[in-house]
Amino acid sequence: PRNALGGAPGDFLGVELDGGVRFRTLFAGSELTIGFEGAALLPGSAFNGADGQIMGRLFGGRALLTYRL
Repeated sequence: PRNALGGAPGDFLGVELDGGVRFRTLFAGSELTIGFEGAALLPGSAFNGADGQIMGRLFGGRALLTYRL
């Protein structure tokens, strides 16, 4: 069997690290929320490529802004 990257699959998917910050306040009688979130995936042996190398690290993030009347 082969995984989606063409390599021999392993048992360990890897480690996912997540973190974020949100700030919520009342502003002019309305609610304002500002937030930032980030994540990193450190792939394990389940993501071995066809050449036997483990896939590189993946990073992602988002920012959010919400204003409720």
